[in-house]
Amino acid sequence: MTEILFALTLISTALAVGTCAVKYMHFFQLNSYKFAEHKGWLKRNIGPLSFTAILALLAALGSLINVIGSLIGGCFGFILTISVCLVYAAVSKPKPKRLTKKPLVYTARVKRMLVTEAIVSAGFIGLWVMLFPRHLLAFGVGILLLAAPYLNLVANFINSPIEKAIANYYVNDAKRLLRSHPSLKVVGITGSYGKTGTKYALTALLSEKFDVLMTPASYNTPMGVVKTIRSSLRATHEIFVCEMGAKYVGDINELCRIVDPDIGIITSVGAQHLETFGSLDAIIGTKFELADYLTKKNCPTVVGFDNENIKNEIKSRNTRDFIRCGVGDADYRISDVSADERGTSFTLTLADGTVIPLTVALLGAHNVSNIACAVAVAHRLGMTPDEIRLAAKKIRSAPHRLEMSMHGKDILIDDAYNANPAGTRAALDALSLFEGCKIIITPGMIELGDESAAFNRRLGSGAAGVCDYIILVGEKQTAPIALGAREIGFDEARLKIFERVQDAIDFAFSLSTPDRKIILIENDLPDNY
Repeated sequence: MTEILFALTLISTALAVGTCAVKYMHFFQLNSYKFAEHKGWLKRNIGPLSFTAILALLAALGSLINVIGSLIGGCFGFILTISVCLVYAAVSKPKPKRLTKKPLVYTARVKRMLVTEAIVSAGFIGLWVMLFPRHLLAFGVGILLLAAPYLNLVANFINSPIEKAIANYYVNDAKRLLRSHPSLKVVGITGSYGKTGTKYALTALLSEKFDVLMTPASYNTPMGVVKTIRSSLRATHEIFVCEMGAKYVGDINELCRIVDPDIGIITSVGAQHLETFGSLDAIIGTKFELADYLTKKNCPTVVGFDNENIKNEIKSRNTRDFIRCGVGDADYRISDVSADERGTSFTLTLADGTVIPLTVALLGAHNVSNIACAVAVAHRLGMTPDEIRLAAKKIRSAPHRLEMSMHGKDILIDDAYNANPAGTRAALDALSLFEGCKIIITPGMIELGDESAAFNRRLGSGAAGVCDYIILVGEKQTAPIALGAREIGFDEARLKIFERVQDAIDFAFSLSTPDRKIILIENDLPDNY
């Protein structure tokens, strides 16, 4: 009987540790395999970790019971440990794919880490069995269960030399492919917000005349860019439009060293990813790493000159290195802006003095600066004003960035990709253009560090000035939004809170209103929030 229980203890331990490994690997992947980011996530989720720690201690208690049992001939300690392992596996079970926004992707890196975790776990238990009597197995199981949520960090550390070598191979291969296309022009696009929309707008313009490769979706990290180059770059491509994302100082410079851009766009600079950057100055410096790289090559950087942070930074630099797009004193000057629920129109005076009227099917006047930046690059790369004007009509919203769809007579505006202070103001401005019952659904903004509560409070007051209903997702993180709305007297009966975004959406569509409903989904938090 003891032999059977001993074997069942080992099997249940493997089940518990394996289930936990997959669950926490998912979050480690969502945190970009970054130790600092994952450490912050672990601190925010101390509750679930504490519960699994209690289970680990209960499992270890089985050894004490086994010691007592050895005197009276009982095996109750094994039974306790097996039971605890099964409960541990149940509470550590990952969410089904249908309930996750971005399921775990079993990349080669993830598979290598999971194998390493299995080897470490099996090695620990095997060594424990060799060194200690069997009735003390439960104590070793408790230690392993206590460590299980952190094993991905151990595996990542062990594998880091291999991962670094593999990453270097992929990066060098991407560089080789780019060097084999000497006539290829590379456009780097960065910014705190607006870079994806600008990427889509620029690609729409350039595709009328050139064969263009664009980094898809949000492939804006080094490995995402490298994957795009290695899997999609063809000999016929003439231009590569590369989105460049950043969460840490030096990220843009790393991307520049990979793709070696010939021209760049800095769309905007503002408070986003403050949690990882630490300060606005660090964000500004990182975004301008693109300009610094291009200056060394004597290549220009196009900037959204209406952004105050960009304008102030340029004052301290050689303005000849920049092509300014904006209202007033700019190289590509914006005027006569008008926007409604059908799109946006404006006049753009090019650097050579040519005046062209442009109309785009994009919501919100905030898009004008980004489109002007895209036009500036297209013009520099040889497109004529007439080509630009005609191509602009084909510009469409990037997915989940103020993307509009009809649902009967109601309108859904999907701005769920992410949210930042400037982006939420722009989204509310776009919502205000519509006639009808205006509704916002939001879980608030994240990654704003110590400023998070203040920015979300302003979101609440801003939404209260535009919306007929405010629907919040997640009571805890949206408390500042609710406070901001209440402070300016928003009707409490029209302020609703749900724990799941789908419940919030269902409620919004179920509302009976005399006018059509315009529903804005502003941000959708990832699974690790």
